Order: sequence, then C-alpha cells, then structure tokens
Amino acid sequence: MFIDPPYNTGSAFTHYDDGLEHSLWLTMMRDRLEIIRNLLADEGSLWITIDDNEAHYLKVLCDEVFGRRNFVANIVWQKRTSRENRAAVGSAHDHLLIYAKCGAVDWKSTRQLLPANNAGYANPDNDPRGEWRSIPFSAQGHRPNQMYKIKTASGDFVDPQKAGVGALLSRSTWSI
Repeated sequence: MFIDPPYNTGSAFTHYDDGLEHSLWLTMMRDRLEIIRNLLADEGSLWITIDDNEAHYLKVLCDEVFGRRNFVANIVWQKRTSRENRAAVGSAHDHLLIYAKCGAVDWKSTRQLLPANNAGYANPDNDPRGEWRSIPFSAQGHRPNQMYKIKTASGDFVDPQKAGVGALLSRSTWSI
C-alpha cells in the first residue's frame, strides 16, 4: 500500500490539513496507520512518502504502530535537481518509509521479486565460484591522493583510471 500524507508544512492547497499543530498531526497519522496496519495482508507492506519536516517523527510513530522489526528501509529520493535559493539549505529530497506487516526478514522472501537478469555474466575461466562479469575499473571523482594500487594475482599492480577511460578488470585477475 502507498500513502502520501500531508507533509504538515502549511504549503499545500486549500481544504487540505497541511498545517496542523505537530501533536495533532501525529495523532491524525496514528489513527490512519492503525487502520492501515489492520487492513494490510500478512505479506503486505506500507510505503509512505514524507519530507524532512515530519519524516523522523513519522518513523518513530510507525515503529510504535508496526513494531521496529517491521521497518524495512528509509529510501531517500531526489525530488528536485534545481537549486533552492529561498532556504538556508534547500531540501532536494524526500523520504520513502517502508514497513512490512510480517517483518523485514520474512517480507524479503514474499515481495514481488524481479526475474533474474544474468545478462553479461559468464564463466570463461571456469571459476568454481560461478558466473561473473567484467566491470569498469575506474574511479569516479578521481583524485590522485585518494587512489591506491591494486595487486593482481600475478603480482602486478594496477592503478584505477579516471571514469570513462574504460579499463576493465575481471574477477579472475585480482586477489584480495
């Protein structure tokens, strides 16, 4: 189930409870969360979008209503890419709180899983650990003072290259 409750900022449209006193907002949310908890199927989950104004209070409230073990994740998503000059620090993100009625561990096995996508994986060197794929061996935000050499299985040392250079390092050529 997905809900997008009032963010309680007072900036929404007319006839929308979006500027309640904090304790009233929490009470309103508690009532709704308890109803949702009772309506959810055992394998169901609740996804709630909220901003920084109430996100952390809502997390504590959801912990009380659903139980802390039922917390799955707090996903931070970027809601804007442009700069916000009206605030001291502009908020470019919102939160997505996720709770599972059966608990995070059990929910993992019942959620709608995507079909396996093994594109690009192979085992050309018959590695006993199974299929693998080559990945770019590059460093995003390359800074020489933050790079270190990697020793390969042959004893050679390899330097990370700047992103976009396209150097590849297969799993079979490095050791940890």
